[in-house]
Amino acid sequence: MNNHDNSEPDDQLGFITRDAESPDRVDVPIWVVACVRCAPPLGRTGKPMDADKVLVAAYILLADRIRHASGGVQLNRDRLARLVGYTSGKRVGWILDYLAEIGFLVIHRNYNPSGGRNPDTFDVYSRPPANYVGPRTYAELVKAADEGWPTRDSLFVDLGKTAPEKVVRSAPVTELRPSHTTVSREDVRDALRTVGWNAAKAAPSAQEFETLVDLAHAAMTRYGATLDQVRWYAARKVRESTSNPPVYVMKAFKDHAAEVAREPDPRAPVTFEDDPELAAAFARKDTARDATRAAAEVGQSGMSVEEADEQIRAWYAEGGAGANAAARLLGTSWPCPDRDDYGTSPEQAMAYYADRDERAREWIKTHYDELVAALTSQRVA
Repeated sequence: MNNHDNSEPDDQLGFITRDAESPDRVDVPIWVVACVRCAPPLGRTGKPMDADKVLVAAYILLADRIRHASGGVQLNRDRLARLVGYTSGKRVGWILDYLAEIGFLVIHRNYNPSGGRNPDTFDVYSRPPANYVGPRTYAELVKAADEGWPTRDSLFVDLGKTAPEKVVRSAPVTELRPSHTTVSREDVRDALRTVGWNAAKAAPSAQEFETLVDLAHAAMTRYGATLDQVRWYAARKVRESTSNPPVYVMKAFKDHAAEVAREPDPRAPVTFEDDPELAAAFARKDTARDATRAAAEVGQSGMSVEEADEQIRAWYAEGGAGANAAARLLGTSWPCPDRDDYGTSPEQAMAYYADRDERAREWIKTHYDELVAALTSQRVA
């Protein structure tokens, strides 16, 4: 008799599929070849580098991501260097930077609890990023070669601007894989050195700083953040931190990278405009307040009319939370939107809360007189 009564039937057990042997062929995507030909990697002096080494590296990385039964090999920078024609792993840095720049590769640096390095994780993408508009097929590649190759800047577009139809069909911004950025990691390092570490008296260690540079650069390539947005976001997080600013800032970049691209420009002018309808509504309530005062102040044991007005205005500013408190005072409820409308994405959540607060404020305006009367007659413990 089988004692494992709770085990799943054999036909419902999952299984793992893997290559039975090391791969003997891989395909480098056409779009990577197009990037190498149209936008070849450049050295510090502006001289083109050996672009074919990039293609060999892409070939090796695509092969290495295939896990197989015999275990495979442990790739490292020295081995990659020998495979592309170098003798030292220090020579392949420009190759990896270029593959990350075009969106083929994302490198995650891993550390153990004692601060030592674990093997890096290389995420390899065979499909191009959403803002890539260059050749994707063999026919398009040949056509581009016959026409003299498109320019470097024409391979990628700014997703914030009008883009060709093929980009509109790509993944939404919240799901973007790395996209093109011309900002180097050295530029990111320079920017992150100036975000207020000295004022916070908590400068990051060399290891923490390099990790932060990687995370910030990833926010730029993955979500399209600018260098200024990276600097402002980091500076704001340094000021927000109450203890251990380096760890706090790293966690912010790691867990909320998409927010960096939405960081507002603090130098941009902001214009505020009073709502005439709202001002008129409060003016009418101020006029009616004097009529309420006489009755409310006779034998009053609660707030003054002025204090009640301040409380209602505070509830109004709080939106949904304020309406909850006001409704409890009146022993009733207000028409709060159904929680099922919350949605699953950040955008849907923001829309839900905006709608909730708008309805809450309308309800508070409508019940202003009742709230004044309740607050002024409310017994104070």
